[in-house]
Amino acid sequence: MESGSTPPEGPQAPYTPIPDDPETPPGGWQQPVATPSGWEGKQLASWGSRVGATLLDWLILLIPVTLLIVLVVVVALSSDVGGIVTAILSSLLYLVAVLFYAPLLMGRQGAHNGQTWGKQIVGIRVVRDSGQPVDIGFAFLREFVVKGLLFGFVGGDAHRAFFPRPQGDRRAAVVANLVECFGRDAGNPSDYFETNWPAERWSRGGPVGLAGPGVYTAVGPALRRPVGRIHWAGTETSTYWNGYMDGAVRSGERAAREVLDQL
Repeated sequence: MESGSTPPEGPQAPYTPIPDDPETPPGGWQQPVATPSGWEGKQLASWGSRVGATLLDWLILLIPVTLLIVLVVVVALSSDVGGIVTAILSSLLYLVAVLFYAPLLMGRQGAHNGQTWGKQIVGIRVVRDSGQPVDIGFAFLREFVVKGLLFGFVGGDAHRAFFPRPQGDRRAAVVANLVECFGRDAGNPSDYFETNWPAERWSRGGPVGLAGPGVYTAVGPALRRPVGRIHWAGTETSTYWNGYMDGAVRSGERAAREVLDQL
């Protein structure tokens, strides 16, 4: 279809939308395209600024290490047992500081949301794809789970040529592609895991369940319309990133809003 042409009339189905609910758009061609308001349209931080912020955060965390080492040495000079106990307690305190440093700072509300002290000095911040503020839970997930994970999809003709190859060749091809995108550090993964979706018994060819042509436009809103006091959530009920974790979170937030509105 050429740019600027008018799309044909699609099937329209009557339904009753939930008041003020962005998750129940009309069917057919009238369905709006979701536009996240997070980082899109903004300049991403450079590699140098990210490294600089990380180094600054390390230096900041080095200050309590130095103080704790001095404390342990002072106590150990007067008592061996006291020195051991102080060393154990100091190690635990530092572990807590490392775990909570970034999440607590990035979870601050206001002008410094999404910033550690290092990021604040450099002038960069973490933003969410949804445009919502960074909270402590999201920061914990990002710092200790997501930052160490890389994944991707091989689909269509590429998949048909990819999976008949030996598993070692597939791994080498994936790692080489990750190195091309993310640099040499991505060339030594601690683990490698793959799923051949067409071989999965229940998904039968894809990570996301899809309905037949016309189903979503005709009866899609019924997937999430409340029935009495029963409210429906789950990634398959989401109108954005259906089938993925993002869609699951959005549907849960939408169902929570529905329940709160009824209280």
